[in-house]
Amino acid sequence: MEIKKLKISDYVVFPRTLLAGLTCDDDALMPSRQDFDVEVVHDVPNMGTAKLIVQQASPHMVFQLFEPTSEQQFDDFLSKLLGMHRSPAYVAGCLDFIVCFQGCKDGMDINQQNYKAVVQQIYNTRDAAARWWYKYGKEHFIK
Repeated sequence: MEIKKLKISDYVVFPRTLLAGLTCDDDALMPSRQDFDVEVVHDVPNMGTAKLIVQQASPHMVFQLFEPTSEQQFDDFLSKLLGMHRSPAYVAGCLDFIVCFQGCKDGMDINQQNYKAVVQQIYNTRDAAARWWYKYGKEHFIK
């Protein structure tokens, strides 16, 4: 048996108690089918194939899709993302995907005066991407 020391900052214990999943109850928050699309990137170093959810409107935000195969792997991915101070999102009760912001294809004008609004825009779009994958993506883009 191998004993491995975990750094507290690298691993969040009970991550779902720290980050609750999103709800899909409010129709006003649900994106439409044409708001996002999926790009599959092959031969990513140390990963193989990666799926990206791409916003179709400017600034074309890009979100990486993580698809864990078990509840344990879901908690492991979520805890590591939170430990790395990332901002993942998932839908409550659905433990087969996590969405995480990766960047923008178009530039975003960010400065000290508007950074809070930009961060909020990223979070809102990330949540919409997670809801979009839950409603549309899972059916049409099989692993």
